[in-house]
Amino acid sequence: MNLSQMKQTLNKRMFKPTFKGLLLLSFLIACTFEYKPYSFTQNDEIIELQFGRKMNKNLLDSLQQVLKNSGIELKYTELKYDGDKLSRLAFQVEYNGNAGNAKTNFVNKGKSFGFRIEPKTNRMIVGELNPK
Repeated sequence: MNLSQMKQTLNKRMFKPTFKGLLLLSFLIACTFEYKPYSFTQNDEIIELQFGRKMNKNLLDSLQQVLKNSGIELKYTELKYDGDKLSRLAFQVEYNGNAGNAKTNFVNKGKSFGFRIEPKTNRMIVGELNPK
């Protein structure tokens, strides 16, 4: 076998897809995706809170107070942390005669979770939020 044939054989072996290699690659890709950060919007058109894994208890409590001052009652019925990351959240929200509740384990990476209230139409969406 000459040098050229050895290089071709080596390249074929190095880049030959294997089940273990594909599994490792997909695991590494999955680990690089981040959960969406939280966001809070409040104006005349919309009041929206999208929860995120990096929300600590102090932040959740302060948002609860801000919402209360706007006539929105937000109660956390379950909070569970995995280290400093919020891993499970259940809540109830009440506004202007409407009420809703939702729960998540933050397994749907990249999907928004929380609530959206449209004060002018008295519409409320709770749980997984689609883009506006």
